[in-house]
Amino acid sequence: MVFGMVSDKDIDAVLRLLPTDALYYFTQANIRRAETAEHLAIKAATYNIIGKKYLNVPLAYQAALSESQPQDIIFVGGSSYIVSDLLTYLSNPE
Repeated sequence: MVFGMVSDKDIDAVLRLLPTDALYYFTQANIRRAETAEHLAIKAATYNIIGKKYLNVPLAYQAALSESQPQDIIFVGGSSYIVSDLLTYLSNPE
């Protein structure tokens, strides 16, 4: 899961719903309201959700792609801003 949220949402409520057996790639959207990947990973660990941290969505997405198998599903979300950053990257991956 390539996952990030904005800081003004109830992060704990969302984290309580997430599976603990997924591979997480914590990241942050390119907006001021974004929760940092570092802080999100720390909060997630309190719910036994462990993952790697990435400074931006393209880096997290590329890591997920490189570590996945053809049969794997890569979920990208948590915030619409995360999806927006991915779509921007995919439309111009330079």
